[in-house]
Parts: sequence; structure tokens; C-alpha cells
Amino acid sequence: MESGVGVGSRLDAPRARRGYAAHGLPFHDGTRAVESLAETCTISRRLWTETAPLDFHGDPHHLTGAFCCPTPAQRPRPPILIGGQAAPTLRVAAAHADRRNMPGGGIDEAIERSTVAS
Repeated sequence: MESGVGVGSRLDAPRARRGYAAHGLPFHDGTRAVESLAETCTISRRLWTETAPLDFHGDPHHLTGAFCCPTPAQRPRPPILIGGQAAPTLRVAAAHADRRNMPGGGIDEAIERSTVAS
């Protein structure tokens, strides 16, 4: 298994809001979406690797006594793949991801965008 996550969609994409609404999820601005992505990575990693119930009090995620059972068979945990190319998303990928996916663009753009997070 590989866990693929991102901020959800380009905020200016017309289908983005419809997709969130269809799943009963709130649609947040880019800053809030990136904060949620970073916390999601932290929470996932901890749930997959720690045995004690997890209390996590961030912004926007709050968990009390959360656990993952059964834990993933992959050790130490499944790899995290983050998709995106905006600078804030790339910084989260640099901090949390094992792999990164950049939609669209060519190799020159991928090289240029990779320097953003360093």
C-alpha cells in the first residue's frame, strides 16, 4: 500500500468545490488545506507506528484516544506520497513524504519546482 495525499485540488478548479460538497467535506482556502495536509501526515504516521492510543490536538485536527487496528503490515509504515506543485505543498512534501507526484509540466518545470522546498 502507498498512501497518496494532497490538498485536494486547485482551489480555482470548478469541480473542486463540487467534489468536497459531494463527500460532505468543508472546502477550505489553500492555507488551511496545507495545514490540514501536514497534520494528516503526522497523524497517519503516528497511528501506523505507535501502539498507545493517540491524543492529537492540532489545528484543524483533534483526536482523543485514536488508534489503528490492525496496523499496516508494511514496516515501519506505508510510504506517504504527496501530490502537488505549489510551494506550500512542496514544503509539506519535503517534511513528510517518501515520494512526491507533480501533476502536469515537463522535466524542466519539475526540476525548478523541486528547488522551492529546499
